[in-house]
Amino acid sequence: MNNTAPHFSTKTLQFLESLKRNSRREWFATHKADCETYIRTPMLTIIKCLATNFPNMAPDMVAAPQSMYRIYHGIRFSSDKTPYKVHVSARFTHRLLPKNKSAALYFHLGSDELWI
Repeated sequence: MNNTAPHFSTKTLQFLESLKRNSRREWFATHKADCETYIRTPMLTIIKCLATNFPNMAPDMVAAPQSMYRIYHGIRFSSDKTPYKVHVSARFTHRLLPKNKSAALYFHLGSDELWI
């Protein structure tokens, strides 16, 4: 049995730092598997753990795979035209209220910052 809590590794931070320096589609295409391994999989594992624990500690909050924000920037209306976000993030909302109609818990990890 594995008693290790789900976590990000130093490889996660290294990937995010590399993405910050190389936020181009060509670079990302060759490193997409790294994104899956070091960003998406650990975040989904943490979300799964929170989904198990929220009923006991925050019963009105929802942790689901949809809680995770995508890595792709929405550049259509943004002044920042880089195609990728250089952080991993998730938002956990109230289970009974619409997405933008309640307070939420927010998690954000970049290579040089952590917001909770």
